[in-house]
Amino acid sequence: MFHLDIPLRSLFDAPTFADLARHIDLLKLGLTPKPQEGTEYAWYKDAVLDTSIVPDGTLDLEAALAPRAVFLTGATGLLGSALLFDLLCNTKATVYCLVRADSPEQARKKLETKLAPYTALAAVDHSRIVPVIWQSRNSTLA
Repeated sequence: MFHLDIPLRSLFDAPTFADLARHIDLLKLGLTPKPQEGTEYAWYKDAVLDTSIVPDGTLDLEAALAPRAVFLTGATGLLGSALLFDLLCNTKATVYCLVRADSPEQARKKLETKLAPYTALAAVDHSRIVPVIWQSRNSTLA
């Protein structure tokens, strides 16, 4: 419909929808958008923890590499379903999947449908998948 290539950099240079809309308007005119003075977001700074956050030095590496349980959101999406399959293949963890559904049966069916392309490649233990129901009326999670 619009046939407009938006550079990934625009998403970083335009931290608000208003800035992104301005970028798109400029791109439609064939111009190269530049961040407005004072609006450039230093997104790379978010990759560094605040100095007041210090680990206590008691990391249990064995537990970190072999989790007993994992809570996964987005398991019915493209990346999430691939991650779910990977967790089932490479860990012994029980995977709790947050799924938008009206019943446990509906949630399980959604997960099974998304896993089908992967499970054709390798058998996985579906009993380790525990659907956690999320209904849109549970607005506290949104």
